[in-house]
Amino acid sequence: YEILKNGTIYWEFYHNLYLPNQYSDNEFIIDKPKNWEILSVLDPTFLPVSYEGGNVGDDYIFMNKSSASFPGWWKFIATSSNFLQEENLETSKNNQWGISEFQTGNIVQIKAQINYSSEIPKGLDQTFANLTIYNPEGAIWFEDSAVPLANGTVLFSNFNIAAQNSTGGIHNFTIFWRNSTSVGGLESNFIITHDSYFTLLRPDDAKLDNSTGGSVGDIILLRLYLRDSENNNSVSNAILSFNWTSGPVYMVEIGLGIYDAILDTSDLGALGLYTIVVTSYKIGFENSTFNLEINLVKT
Repeated sequence: YEILKNGTIYWEFYHNLYLPNQYSDNEFIIDKPKNWEILSVLDPTFLPVSYEGGNVGDDYIFMNKSSASFPGWWKFIATSSNFLQEENLETSKNNQWGISEFQTGNIVQIKAQINYSSEIPKGLDQTFANLTIYNPEGAIWFEDSAVPLANGTVLFSNFNIAAQNSTGGIHNFTIFWRNSTSVGGLESNFIITHDSYFTLLRPDDAKLDNSTGGSVGDIILLRLYLRDSENNNSVSNAILSFNWTSGPVYMVEIGLGIYDAILDTSDLGALGLYTIVVTSYKIGFENSTFNLEINLVKT
């Protein structure tokens, strides 16, 4: 089976139909789950055949003697309901439900519901639901399994967000459940937000007080290092921008968390004290700002 993008469960399976030599005018009745809808039936020669039943609510497929001509492996294609729905999914922060953005120090829990249109499968205590959370780089960050309650509720274990075990950004997660005839699966996400900070790397003379000097026409290399202030990791793929005479300027990342911009002071056109305000933006990190003063004097 496969869970399609729209959440529908898509099935392909085979059934071996045996026809004794001494019998003719055969008919087949095959049991099926009531929440399945049969889309097509192909005989062993891969030709589609007609059938009765097979709709949602039916518990059978019937093929009369005109259709049931060949023994062998028959192919069936069907869809079924997804017993995990996004509207029944909740995340909590410190026992407060309905929150999907978290910070260091928070205790998080995820809750889901096994049902479809108020239909709750029987025997849930004999099944498991599996949770897998991925960090922004796509690696598995947390896994858990839980037995659904009789009312369909699934409560996964709490987990703590710490500075050293997390990074800022979108954390995708999947929940998967199944029994012998039904499947539930969904994808969702939450955001962990960290603080960030700048370190000035260039110009050298501004490292002490974030102020540099020169004359009109000088070229200034501005280089900043953006890091996660909670674990000192580099913050890559952020958007760093500042206003210049020509409009917004976007800095270029030249290495992990290191961003460059070339400032041509001839654009400023006159002597004086100018302040460049650089702002960072990335999902999962608080915006940071950095002020560079440029003092243009007559030489």
